[in-house]
Amino acid sequence: MIVGSGQSGCQIAEDLLEQGREVWMSTSRVGRAPRRYRGRDFFTWGQMVGFFDQTVADLDKPEMRYQTQPQISGTHGGHTVSLQQLVRDGARLVGRLVGVDSETLRFSPDLAENVRAGDETSARFKRMLDGFIERSGMEAPPPEDDPAEAPEAALFDTSRADMNLEEEGIATLIWCTGFGCDLRWMEESVELDRHGEPLHDSGSSTTTPGVCFLGVPWQRKRKSGLIVGADEDAKFVIDHIQSTVL
Repeated sequence: MIVGSGQSGCQIAEDLLEQGREVWMSTSRVGRAPRRYRGRDFFTWGQMVGFFDQTVADLDKPEMRYQTQPQISGTHGGHTVSLQQLVRDGARLVGRLVGVDSETLRFSPDLAENVRAGDETSARFKRMLDGFIERSGMEAPPPEDDPAEAPEAALFDTSRADMNLEEEGIATLIWCTGFGCDLRWMEESVELDRHGEPLHDSGSSTTTPGVCFLGVPWQRKRKSGLIVGADEDAKFVIDHIQSTVL
């Protein structure tokens, strides 16, 4: 049983299914992105349209920065990940885990909404890219069908409200419910926000002069949480230290 259907949950599910394991997944409301669209990789498009250079100020709502990263995978040359394709590969899906009673897990009846959230996010990405192609006048091939995004009629056949682990023969639970930093040890010297992240301006503490951070999600831009953004943020922090601290 995998609890959580973000990037890690879906990628681990794929790995286990490839090894012939029986997989259940408790899903959640996570978007997904098409790995390729109109002739280019998603990350190439993201850089071209400025998606990865967005700041918190560019978002419709500041709290959108805490949304789960979209489902996607880089294995096998990179491919689209979807809940419907996981079902075709052999996974059985349920809704969000809402409670545990001894060896019985209880699930929310929201599987359909979770699948729809992924479909809608992918559609928004495509509309964004279509709009960019039209405005820029660039040449691009027409939209192509992605087999991973095809609907799956059997998707909801396995949805259920509860499950006894022993009866189903499930001996392993893999928790893929997200992670974050634990900076409580710094609370006496650095002020943290309600999410436990340091109050900062582009990586420089706003409450403790001389203290800088690197690797904070959305530190400067969307890509701050990705490898592709580490180099730019590191240079910015180094320049800041050299000009204001040293």
